[in-house]
Amino acid sequence: MSVEDPGPIRDSDLRQDLRQRYASVAEAGIANRQKAILMDPDFDDAMAYTNLLIRERARLLDDPADDAREVVAANQWVQKALDAKSRKAQAGKVSELQLISGRPLLVPSAAEAAKQWVYQPTVADGLPVQVLTQIEVSFSIGNPGTAPGSSCRT
Repeated sequence: MSVEDPGPIRDSDLRQDLRQRYASVAEAGIANRQKAILMDPDFDDAMAYTNLLIRERARLLDDPADDAREVVAANQWVQKALDAKSRKAQAGKVSELQLISGRPLLVPSAAEAAKQWVYQPTVADGLPVQVLTQIEVSFSIGNPGTAPGSSCRT
């Protein structure tokens, strides 16, 4: 779907073929994302992917009005994802991690540790805001401080 070509796929034969082949995949994906969101109501990545799956499902519909309704539903998932990111930022939780350096074998443990940390939220104009910062997670075996650490960007 693009701004230049909104609505269902124009070629009805192609649309029907794609619907037969992929509609169940989209439905399963949406159902699985919704289960994930039930387990973690702030799972913004699952919300964002739900939006994309709904948009792809909309392209397979025959009626432009049905497509438009699906796009409205997809837009709601975008807003929910943004709200979840905002809640995470306001709560001082780590919302995103990116490896900068370190041993790849330690990255999952470093990321899991960092996601559990809660920071004092940064405030601008009296409101909590999301910020970009760099943190370091150091691992040691035996003597503390002897092993190189893994750094993650939030």
